[in-house]
Order: sequence, then C-alpha cells, then structure tokens
Amino acid sequence: MLFAAGLGGGLATHPPIADRVERVLPGVLQAVAEAGSLEQAVAATEAPAVAPGAAGFSGSTPGRVLASVGDPQPQHVAAARALLDELPLDLSVAAHEPGRAPALVYGLLLDDDARERDRQLTLLASADPTVGHDAQAFRRELAGLPRTMRLPLLELAMPALRRLDRAGRAALRDRARALSLADDHLTPFEFALIKSLERHLPLEEKPPRRRGRPEAMADHVEDAALVLSVIAHAGADGDEAEARAAFARGCKVLSMPASQLLDAGCATPQQLDAAIDGLEKVTPFGKRNLIQACAEVAAHDGHLDPDEVDLVRALAELWECPVPLALPE
Repeated sequence: MLFAAGLGGGLATHPPIADRVERVLPGVLQAVAEAGSLEQAVAATEAPAVAPGAAGFSGSTPGRVLASVGDPQPQHVAAARALLDELPLDLSVAAHEPGRAPALVYGLLLDDDARERDRQLTLLASADPTVGHDAQAFRRELAGLPRTMRLPLLELAMPALRRLDRAGRAALRDRARALSLADDHLTPFEFALIKSLERHLPLEEKPPRRRGRPEAMADHVEDAALVLSVIAHAGADGDEAEARAAFARGCKVLSMPASQLLDAGCATPQQLDAAIDGLEKVTPFGKRNLIQACAEVAAHDGHLDPDEVDLVRALAELWECPVPLALPE
C-alpha cells in the first residue's frame, strides 16, 4: 500500500524505494550504477554461476539447499532465465497454452521403452486420440532436453494448467497417474509430477484448512524414516551399505536411531503419501530440520542425481517450504 506518498505528500509511510531495495540487496545500487542497468548488473554478477542444463542441485550442499528455502536470490532468477533460454520455442509456447499444456505433461511421462510407451499411448488414445498424438510429438522434443529440466518445465506450465476447469483438472490428474503406473512402478520423477499436480490443481473450490496445532517431529519418527529411506535408496543404485550410510546421515540431523532404514521394496514413492501428510503437520522448525535431513541423505555420495533432485524439491514444496533451483558451487 502507498508506494507513492499519500495525502498529497503529507504522509510518508515508507522509506524511498531506492533505500528499500538497498536494504534487501545490499550493494545493488552501486552495482547498477557501475553496470549501467539492473539487468547488466545481475548478468555480470551471476552469469558464471549458471551453466546450460544446470537446473538442479549438482554441486550444491545441504547447507546451501537449506539456506535457499523460501529465500530465492538474484542468482536463482538468473538460473531460471538460463533455463528458459534453453527451452525449444514450441515447448515454451505449449507450456503457456491451456489447450496444449496437458499433452506436454503426458509427453513428460511417456516411457523411453517402446513397449511401455505403446501401452501408455493406448491408455491416452482411449480417452482422446489427439492428445496422444500431441504427447508423442512433445516426447520427441523432450528427448533432447537435459533430465534436470523436466520438472522445471512442469512448473512453467502450472499457470496454464490452473486455467483448466474442474473436469479438465480431474482428467489431467487421473491420466497422469494412469500413465505413471502403467508399468506398475512409480519413479521419483513420476511421484514428483503427480504430487505437484495434486498440490497445484485442487479439485475443491476451497482447499481444506489445516486443523489442530503443529506437532513435534518426535511424533512422526516412522514417517520421517520412510521418507529418508526412499531418498537413500533412490541415490544408492542398489547398494544397501551406501543406502544405510546415507540414511544414518539424515537420522543424525533429526536425532533418530539409524537402524530404521526400510528395505528398498518397502521404501518406494508409492508408500510416501501417508508419511507426507503426517509430516505436513509438524512445526516449522521440524520441517526445517526435515528438509536438511533429506538434503543430507541425498548428498551423501557427494552429488545429487536427478531422481534425488526431484524428490527433495517435490517434498519441500509439499511441506510448503519451496526450494528454488540450486546452483553449482
């Protein structure tokens, strides 16, 4: 309110805009004066930090991930700009059109295996042959994108998808889940996509309000153990000892016993729904520690692969602690 002086200049409700900008971004005014414009100042400062296809957490640390929660910085904006510049024009345009964005989502879910993909396309064709054709066309364009750009592309499409009516949102959610489970297996990316659709495309006019007081993390040890187990197995590539070591690293953050690692067969994205709902009730401080624990587990081997990136960002968003695109060191 009142970005300009109110009552004919007689009431100063805020400091001058330049002063406010300087308080939020110390040193920015001098940088702009030296560079000649805000865009040039940002580009000069941030361009080296972003490499093509770098959207994700590669090279980041748990501490940096935690510090970025709810606090995007200019370099995150620069990373988003670099990502947009890399997108093929047709994909970028489709992400902004409600009539084409659903097919783009389906294209993100089409399997690399031809047999599985044919099964998915049969599911789509039974509902709408045109959508299946468009999804396959998008898949061919998506094949040339770095894996780490797929979830951000979905995020880019969300405003267009929110313009769908209730029937359109319901159909999109149902078909996306059917495509994801066509092979009876849910990958971390598929889980992240489905949960993102459910969060951003509610079917109710007014989402249900949270009831009750925040709960302690100590009341949700089993839920936390399941989440950390899923992330540990996602990054261990079948190495049980590696998964156990990663899990122990996360447990240390939460002061949990490290002996509760679930077997890979019991720690899959399919089992996460109930645990996520339970952990959504914990205190803000508990969520902060939980996200740090997730990042510690994912970074145990020194890097974060695309599956780990998708899981951590999706989980953080579901707990209302969105993490911006992370940057390499």
